Amino acid sequence: MHIDADLFLWNPLTRFFKKMLAYEELRDEGYGVCSGLCYDSTSNEYKAVLALAHNSPDYGGEFVVVGSFRNKSWTMIDFPYMVPSWNMGPIVNENLHWFASKKDSHSRFLLPHQIIFFNAQMDKFEEVPMPEPRGEDGDILCGLGVLDGYLCMSRSDYPGDSESNVEVLLMKEYGVKSSWTILLVVSDDRFAFKLYDPLVPLGYTKNGSVLIKVNYRPDLHIRAFDVTDNSHRRISIPKHHYLHVFVHEESLITPTDYNWEEEERKGQATYVEYSRKMMKKGKGGYWWPSEYKSDSEYESDSEERRNNMDGEPNLKECESDLE
Repeated sequence: MHIDADLFLWNPLTRFFKKMLAYEELRDEGYGVCSGLCYDSTSNEYKAVLALAHNSPDYGGEFVVVGSFRNKSWTMIDFPYMVPSWNMGPIVNENLHWFASKKDSHSRFLLPHQIIFFNAQMDKFEEVPMPEPRGEDGDILCGLGVLDGYLCMSRSDYPGDSESNVEVLLMKEYGVKSSWTILLVVSDDRFAFKLYDPLVPLGYTKNGSVLIKVNYRPDLHIRAFDVTDNSHRRISIPKHHYLHVFVHEESLITPTDYNWEEEERKGQATYVEYSRKMMKKGKGGYWWPSEYKSDSEYESDSEERRNNMDGEPNLKECESDLE
């Protein structure tokens, strides 16, 4: 996750986090960002992958940078694609996945998409074998996810057409084209969808229904789809709460900072803005001098903030809907 220009490695289960590095362009709200985190087990290293495109043509085209948490450095890599969705990509087989269109295409939204993955060992993107397209011109993808460790996608042959339906497919054997299998079909024209990840597979309920995030703006919500008859129902969400969903594997591992704090205190870190090293954001968005806090102090502050939060949703109210 990132706050302002700073990137943090966060364990959602323990709620423990560590600052890793910073990227100044993230301060510019004019940039659209597609992000992802991957882990290279061969070198025990986490990497952040960012695709950025500014809303002003004066800033140039889309580009991709890779941040090494171990080396505290950013590297720009070759990226002959355009990413249509500014969302986090799923991780399968330690690989970060996005879907994209070729850079020589006239539109990043309405031309056929290709699933790509980031090879963390080689620092480059490669293509995932795609199933046979539904139409002559290829498929438009409208969501990527992970179901029980398998790469999953939703696709359409013509977005916005109420007579078109969306197929949700599962890749049963990673990297094998012939293993793509249709899991369910969404044909309700109420989901005549938009262009930004409208149907994102998330997981299964206790009875085997597929949970899918539906970006049917402005009514973003989650539905459970029965794979036996393609019926579906809406999952109850407490009112007046913004919905943001991500999938992760639970772990008790404490995030490593690769000696980030020690190096910053010594003045050896060159990836942060020195004028802000000893600052914190206060009321009104102003930055004020602050002393570093120990890990226990951060955890204590976080717990206090959680206890003082008003209107936090009661998740127990939704448990019955997930059965």
